[in-house]
Amino acid sequence: MRKRNYIFGFVFAATFVSAQDLHFSQFNETPALVNPALTGADGPLKIALINKDQWKSVTTAFRTYGATFETRITLSGKADKGRSTVSKQKVFNGINAGLSFFSDKTGDGALTTNKINLSISTFLALNKNNFISVGIQNSYIQRKVNAGNFIFPDQYNGSIYDPSLKSSESFATQSYFYMDAAAGVLWSYDHNQKNFDVANQFRSHIGFSVYHLTKAKDQFLFPGADSYLRYVVHGDLVKSLGKSNLAIAPSFLLQFQGPSTEILIGTLLKHSFKGNSKYTGKNRRNSFGYGLFYRNKDAVVVSAVVELAEQYTVVFGYDVNISGLRSASSYRGGFEVGLKYTRAKPTLYQKK
Repeated sequence: MRKRNYIFGFVFAATFVSAQDLHFSQFNETPALVNPALTGADGPLKIALINKDQWKSVTTAFRTYGATFETRITLSGKADKGRSTVSKQKVFNGINAGLSFFSDKTGDGALTTNKINLSISTFLALNKNNFISVGIQNSYIQRKVNAGNFIFPDQYNGSIYDPSLKSSESFATQSYFYMDAAAGVLWSYDHNQKNFDVANQFRSHIGFSVYHLTKAKDQFLFPGADSYLRYVVHGDLVKSLGKSNLAIAPSFLLQFQGPSTEILIGTLLKHSFKGNSKYTGKNRRNSFGYGLFYRNKDAVVVSAVVELAEQYTVVFGYDVNISGLRSASSYRGGFEVGLKYTRAKPTLYQKK
């Protein structure tokens, strides 16, 4: 137990030094953390939940969970109940609004971050198949600590952890709130295929965003220090393989925040098959996908996705740890599970 506590203290201190944001391996399921311009890309209505547990094999689990609600609103103020973002109009005359909540607790709750995001985006049609989206996000964030739970390296006497040793670390406060802002842009391509054509899929997205535009002051270990800007580059592609019901779905995420860099890249193989809606009689595609992702010098991520009737999605992922902690973790990282409901729409412009 003492060894685990020491490792926890080391990991916790490293989190402060790196100033990294909370994140999920299934990044396609958390658009609010990737790019505000993705708001509304899944459809006229979305409700999603996600949960991540990690480091159970090293110490008390680090837990991150979130909930998202998104809807489409016309300029008249009424909700858009069915029209797709992909439209033959030159400009989509409405906005997409999203409200999301995320909470991150390290170990036994020594550090907790709660975050509420309000995101707004709008899609502009360049032509029949190409679209540009711009989005902004405002966040209300609480960070709090329980300093009594901290264990720092200078409380290690060379043999064991010694709680009687006084740490040189100090905290100006143990809880504070602040506002934050982000903005992003997204390019999308979709050839406007019909939803029953499971063997003719081709769509893609490439986006760029910047977080922490307000450069909020850190009030814990480094009072007065600005938070690092976080730059995000991301993209994905869904392409059918010949005339079969198979599609390949590669995606990537690049994040740069101060001295920290994250590169997450991989692909899913998706098997699609038709399904009839008992309510409308229309064909709605079902699919099952599985694949691998790699996060640089940290983890291999095993992913699986089940989609039913283009409305209900279950996402599962597991991080196989390959970082410097693998000797302590025995390669065990953490589980992620996500649930999502999206209102089906007449075209398939959506990020999956």
